[in-house]
Amino acid sequence: MRRACVIPFVKPSRAGSSFGVTKVDYKADATERQADLAAAVHEAARHDWRVLVEEGIKAREIECAVLAPRHGDKPRTSWPGEIVLDEAREQRSTISTASMDSSALPCGGPR
Repeated sequence: MRRACVIPFVKPSRAGSSFGVTKVDYKADATERQADLAAAVHEAARHDWRVLVEEGIKAREIECAVLAPRHGDKPRTSWPGEIVLDEAREQRSTISTASMDSSALPCGGPR
């Protein structure tokens, strides 16, 4: 049985979480929801022909980058960091805020 995603995120499959990611907010009108979802898929498809639609959940978001600057380099990992959203603004972080903001700190242990 299929069920509708409550708050889906639409993103390119192979572009990380920084490019072409859209949070599709819930709207009571089905036509508006479909239009928003179609626009989000179109935006993600600009970055990759393979698109993911994921259900949003209320949980901690921990990120860890895997870096290999040049082909053949041994991959390295960054320290894990927690993405903390400003609920009042409901904004999703971007690579610039997640990586370069002086307030970004490595994540603590489990809560």
